[in-house]
Amino acid sequence: MTANLARWTPDAILQDLLLPGGIDGLETTRRVLAQLPGVKVIALAASVDEAWMMGVLRAGAVGYVRKDAEPEILLAAVRTVARGKPCIDPGVSRQLVQATP
Repeated sequence: MTANLARWTPDAILQDLLLPGGIDGLETTRRVLAQLPGVKVIALAASVDEAWMMGVLRAGAVGYVRKDAEPEILLAAVRTVARGKPCIDPGVSRQLVQATP
């Protein structure tokens, strides 16, 4: 995929964090942003895992959405990051706050 990035020049990428074989979504995010620092990455996650979320955000992703989020949430995330603002799925935020002792 990263071989075609320069040709495609995307504004935003929805990046699955769990990829089969080879590298994971976290490393892919790092490689994408190294090649195209201006692209906005939204991480898609199967579950709420604070370590994964913080890792991908530190790697440069500006959004984090659960795969089972309502389509409206995903669309809102894409629109928000396209405007240059970060976006965390509200369901993720709620779960993290509730999990905090």
